[in-house]
Amino acid sequence: QPLQPQQQQQQTHQYQQRRWHSSPIPGVRLEDKARIQCGLPVLDSSLAHSILPLPRSERIHTLAITPRPPRTSPSPKGSSALYNPQLLKAALAGSRRAGVQPICAIPPHHAAAHNGHVWWPGEDGSLALEDPACAAAMLWDGRPFKRPTNFPLDLLCSWHFDFTAFGTEDLVKLSEDLFVLSGVVEEFALDPTRLHCFITVVAQHYNDAPYHNLNHVVHVLHSTWLMLGTSCVQEVLTPEDNLALLVAALCHDLGHDGYSNSYHVNIQSELATTYNDISVQENYHCATCFSILRSKECAILEHLDAGLQRRLRKSIVGAIMSTDMAKHFEHCQAFNQHPPTYDKESEADRMLLIKVLLHAADIGNAVRPFHVNQIMSRRVHKEFEAQARDEAAAGLPITFAVDSNNPRMCAQVELNFLDYVVSPLWTRLAEVMPVFTEQLNQLKSNRRHYEELANLEP
Repeated sequence: QPLQPQQQQQQTHQYQQRRWHSSPIPGVRLEDKARIQCGLPVLDSSLAHSILPLPRSERIHTLAITPRPPRTSPSPKGSSALYNPQLLKAALAGSRRAGVQPICAIPPHHAAAHNGHVWWPGEDGSLALEDPACAAAMLWDGRPFKRPTNFPLDLLCSWHFDFTAFGTEDLVKLSEDLFVLSGVVEEFALDPTRLHCFITVVAQHYNDAPYHNLNHVVHVLHSTWLMLGTSCVQEVLTPEDNLALLVAALCHDLGHDGYSNSYHVNIQSELATTYNDISVQENYHCATCFSILRSKECAILEHLDAGLQRRLRKSIVGAIMSTDMAKHFEHCQAFNQHPPTYDKESEADRMLLIKVLLHAADIGNAVRPFHVNQIMSRRVHKEFEAQARDEAAAGLPITFAVDSNNPRMCAQVELNFLDYVVSPLWTRLAEVMPVFTEQLNQLKSNRRHYEELANLEP
């Protein structure tokens, strides 16, 4: 059973508190700063040097490390002895020779991390061991470790994760988690500081529209990340495609003002005249995305070779442009006519799949639990309603008339959207990639709920 929003919020809060809170280890002096963190004993560096020489009966049977404090706090001077990976390896080797096996209490969100782990350098060039369990994992199997995620992995990996009420700060943290867990940070050696700045600046460019806002965009990013994590998608798309798709998902509605392309064309807005009435919003989103990427603080792609940058730009632009609803049926036709198998060596095949995945994520609220679908659909209706009022005031034709206070009308609107837009695309997606059958079943379940609401007596 999926967690209720209150339970989910409590679990996330407990997880984030557990990451940094500590308590004394029984039998060890408090002045030695011994602490328990993430279920693994953590010792001050001054104590660490004295562990191995102790008689075996007095040794602490675990790996002794000094964690780096939270990134908001300065590193304490004189406590970085075990930030050095070589010293850690030496300590581990010494404990093995002495017959003491470290206890690797690795939380699930590390054990199930995608594509191994990634290390994050400290300000002084040392290896910042932000999580003792990560450090133990690194030393145990020789892999670098991953920075602790801001949210538990079981939530991140679930289509039932409800973050509809998240504010900007949590949405930025969630976005960072998805980029890190995707493996693109280590694959392309993305600078973590620039990545954080890029995500933060992108978040600042989203307006407070009822629906086309940062919350919607992170839902699309999350859905995209979940789809990228499936084996059938991994067999076709390359790491380069993954990076392009994640950037496109995060930026696909950049600067959206809550009005449709047709509204901009009808009033001949500055955007419409700039982009010649063609995919007005999508062209603007692309231009804003690359404007941010060109700024020094956010230039996460700057270090990549010119050829790779050109290919990424082509994929990002193609993906964002594919989110124009005017192209929906064109994309569906191409997807339906394509054979169910995709060739990884074919750029055209991969580009079609990139477009389909992002578009499916963009219109995919209905593959999430009904209460999430309902929250998001209400936001869409509020946005339609606001545009209709402005169109009426300007004497323009009403693009879409909906009364958000009429539950039966809203349910019927959602039914039509599911039947004629969402279902055909997700049905074909589940046919080509059966791993998405569960999401299709959720969509069908949500549809039944809306049918019941639409048939209620007034």
